[in-house]
Amino acid sequence: MDYGTIPQEQYYIPKKHSRMGIASFIIALAQGFITLLVIIFAGILAATARQYDNEAAFAFVGLFIILGMIAHLVGAVLGIAGAIQSSRKKVFAIIGLILNIAVLLFIIVLIVIGSIVEQ
Repeated sequence: MDYGTIPQEQYYIPKKHSRMGIASFIIALAQGFITLLVIIFAGILAATARQYDNEAAFAFVGLFIILGMIAHLVGAVLGIAGAIQSSRKKVFAIIGLILNIAVLLFIIVLIVIGSIVEQ
């Protein structure tokens, strides 16, 4: 028996989520939470201690902020890469891209405000 071939228009293969987009989203959430904790720790440290007593702690805060910015840059690049994949869903990639860029801009604004206040 010959059942013939099914035209391609009659069946639908659902798209899967982009793995790069999911990675971007996870980086945005995890590193965003860590960045928030570091900023809270820096605020508590600045309010309760003298700066020259805890120079090492302030150095670690700066290091974690810089590493966080690098992680968010990686997340933004993964979000862009996930968003341009034509054969995958783009939801997580776009959300991850937006969150990563938002946190990066927030950190940059905090750095600018901190440098203005110091002068």
